Amino acid sequence: MKGKELPIETYLIDSVDAAKARQAEELLIIQCMADFGVAYRPERNPVDSALPKTSANDANIERRYGNVDVETAKRGGPERFMGSDRPLQLSKEQILLLTQTGKDGKPFTGELRGKRIPEGGCRTQAVNRLGGDLRAETAEGIAGKTFTASRQEPTVIALKAKRDACTERKGVPAERPGVRQSREQAVAEAQCADAVGLPRQWFAVETDMQNKLIGEQRKRLDAEKAHNQAIMRKVEAVLARARQAR
Repeated sequence: MKGKELPIETYLIDSVDAAKARQAEELLIIQCMADFGVAYRPERNPVDSALPKTSANDANIERRYGNVDVETAKRGGPERFMGSDRPLQLSKEQILLLTQTGKDGKPFTGELRGKRIPEGGCRTQAVNRLGGDLRAETAEGIAGKTFTASRQEPTVIALKAKRDACTERKGVPAERPGVRQSREQAVAEAQCADAVGLPRQWFAVETDMQNKLIGEQRKRLDAEKAHNQAIMRKVEAVLARARQAR
């Protein structure tokens, strides 16, 4: 499935764009807090953070149809662009500026160091300056709907049965919901999926479904895409200024 893209992917939020938007947001938050004389340092440097291209979106093509790539199965799964789960340790002033929330948990409407805090805090101000959050509700809805529907297609059901029979002939039990697969199982599943043509035909089935729904919802999809493109232009401008200032 390497190099394959479902039609809806052109409307989904690209993992690199999502990362860039987070970077630009953090840079604007840093500037906002600096206006109050408060230092703020995100966990990762917003300018230096690596931005690998992945399939970290709803399509997730490498694993969408189960284990279909032998080398990926041998490695234990496709690589992902993941942020750290370690929470930032924020001071009371940083929390106040970030969310406009006081120590009592209620919205703070006063001033800090002689200046009024932006409505909603620095994070809300940053998002607003970028034009809002990236949106792909319509695209994500189509991606989820076609995946669910394609799983019920007779062709796909028959191919999955052939794949499972193939793995059993290899002496490896088929994948069961809620049961963690061993690497041996994952590799066997990928080999058998390729042998029976499951990923290619499942991809074709879902592609047809998506093309139909995209045609029906083109106006909403194009509006979401235009919204995201406008945000990304502002994001790129923020990142460019940050690089020039270094």
